[in-house]
Amino acid sequence: MDLSFLRPLYERPGPYVSIYLDMTRTAEDSSKLIELRWRALREKAAADGAPREALAALDDLVREHDERRTSGGLAAFATDAGVVLSDVRDAPPVAEQVHYGPLPHVMPLLAGGPEPLPYLVVVADRQGAEITRVGRDRTRRTTEVRPENEFPIRKPHGGDLNQSRMQRAAEDTWRANAKAVARTVDEQATREKAAVIVLAGDPQARSAVLDELSKPVLARTVESRHAEGAPLAEEVERAVELAETENLTGRVERFERERGEGGRAVTGLTAVTEALRRAQVDTLVIEDHPESTDRLWFGPAPTDVAASAADLRAVNIAEPEQDRADAVLARALAQTGAEIVVLSEEGPPLEHGIGAVLRFAA
Repeated sequence: MDLSFLRPLYERPGPYVSIYLDMTRTAEDSSKLIELRWRALREKAAADGAPREALAALDDLVREHDERRTSGGLAAFATDAGVVLSDVRDAPPVAEQVHYGPLPHVMPLLAGGPEPLPYLVVVADRQGAEITRVGRDRTRRTTEVRPENEFPIRKPHGGDLNQSRMQRAAEDTWRANAKAVARTVDEQATREKAAVIVLAGDPQARSAVLDELSKPVLARTVESRHAEGAPLAEEVERAVELAETENLTGRVERFERERGEGGRAVTGLTAVTEALRRAQVDTLVIEDHPESTDRLWFGPAPTDVAASAADLRAVNIAEPEQDRADAVLARALAQTGAEIVVLSEEGPPLEHGIGAVLRFAA
């Protein structure tokens, strides 16, 4: 998973209040239940020393999302300067929780299943297409591709010379429209790094667009015979889930390959911590253990990570801080451009439940 979206959290000094709140609406009194659940988390955060300013900012955020009824789950991270980052999900969190500490507690946000991947949905007809771009955050943006000249688009019937010319003109128009659609799909799929492109709509229009797509985009394209409604939505969901599962499997297989033959993988908290200090980690592979009590020390720089305060003081860091190990690891990964794979199910054997693919061998 690309962690660049977390960087704003590490550009603001802590401490942080991190919340994971179930905002599912199932009854008329759901607002009252949400209020009670948030109050319980709020009281715990206050008891742990969270500043009033951070809690007040979260009050406003919870109220805003309750009124919008936008999601089943809300994750948010706030300091005394306000809310720095929030994330809404269709599903509620596995467990409601609040954490107050030097760093944001982001692991529950990262452990919610396979990495969400961006994708495109293209509904084509003989005049162009409607293209919907869906980002990693599931933000949807739709554009239309329509030709300047929409005539003619239908083949005439009959056999005289004029009709033959009209037929060729219609076919030329279809091809021109398909080229315009394919060009736009290529551009958007490349720019958005779309993992899958679902091509739906008119069968002949789909075929014409497929003929014009670039090879890299064509390799990521799947067809749907549906053009709208629940059937199309279901096919899109299946295609995206398959792409996300294959992405996760590929990353795990890469780790196993590097550990076995490539020599660019390590396991164990000590080895991973040492690699992070050298900005050597390309991808962290970690088992999801929310019950873990492991802690690490950190300093001002992203690579200031150690198992003991003494290790950091030895490199002239006067006042190292301590927090959950997964919070410290996530900070180092996000700020050094590394990625993460969280294993919620059985995966490769990992010493201490953690391993890493390295950018370069030690």
